[in-house]
Amino acid sequence: MRTLPIILLATLAGCGSDSDTENTSLQEEQAEFVTFQDIIGTWKSPLEDDSSEEEYTVIKANGHMIDYSYDSNFGNCYETFDSVMSTIEDLGQGNFKIRHLEKENDVYEEYSSQIVAIALLGNDLVFSGTENDVPYTQTSFASDILESDFMAALCEE
Repeated sequence: MRTLPIILLATLAGCGSDSDTENTSLQEEQAEFVTFQDIIGTWKSPLEDDSSEEEYTVIKANGHMIDYSYDSNFGNCYETFDSVMSTIEDLGQGNFKIRHLEKENDVYEEYSSQIVAIALLGNDLVFSGTENDVPYTQTSFASDILESDFMAALCEE
């Protein structure tokens, strides 16, 4: 009689495993994970504070992320900072590592990094992650502005 509970438990566990595996396989087949190639381009970040400001991020094919800021109160130009840089690396299954670097003595050194999940919802790029143990979601919008457009309108230093 002692073997009956073990056989019953094994049978129930086996039934649950097949069902769970089938559901997981179906979900994986249906999910289309974002790849690095999907996110190369220009993305506009929403700024609710001031309608005179705009912020864009260009994700380049080499993994560099360049930020450009526009403030119509400051001048009709875009500003970028050579002393800071970000990179993005595809970890697979829609997960990416973003590294933030700061230039010191002509060498970029990492000051922070984080793993984020990225999803494409229409023309929106949705980042989900955790910062200081607090979960967040940030949405950027696809833009047709080319990096050369920013470079042609850079603010004078």
